[in-house]
Amino acid sequence: MTKSEVFNRLNCLKWETLFPQLILYAEWKIGRLSWRTKNKQPPGGLDANDIVKDAVAAVYSGDRKWNPDSNPDALRYFKSVIDSIVNHLVKSSDHVSRVTATQSNEDDELSELDGIEKVTPFDFAVAENLITFLKKEVKGDEILEMIVLCLADGIYKSEDMADKLNLDDNEVYNARKRLRKIAKRYAQKN
Repeated sequence: MTKSEVFNRLNCLKWETLFPQLILYAEWKIGRLSWRTKNKQPPGGLDANDIVKDAVAAVYSGDRKWNPDSNPDALRYFKSVIDSIVNHLVKSSDHVSRVTATQSNEDDELSELDGIEKVTPFDFAVAENLITFLKKEVKGDEILEMIVLCLADGIYKSEDMADKLNLDDNEVYNARKRLRKIAKRYAQKN
């Protein structure tokens, strides 16, 4: 497909509905992260509107190649471009560590419970079993043992763990990555 054909397809999209959907998605994506910048916003002061504009501009300019024939769902494609931009911001030098506000299949991040009112006694039993499993699995690794204890005490944010444990943010972030791998083993067993 030629650039002019892609350009024509882009111009035929229903931007009056697509653009607001993309802004909502970008706000959701940004809101799931706890930014380690002074104002707790993405680096560079970008907001959802800026990120969506960057995504659209990248596709229009040809920096991001969209093939409507093989990928006809424009909304899904633009969401992937937004994901890429946000992931780049997460890895930027202005941003040290990432913590999601909800647990998802995309990130498998150990995080705060979303919607406490939905928690049942069964959920507490599962969490207790997971903590017990993690304690056994990390025995001997002092940092991981301390992080599991933080989780058991209800401390979920990396920066709060780092403060409580008097550790560097990067140490906590890397240890949580290792802990997620162990937690995945638990999930696969159960």
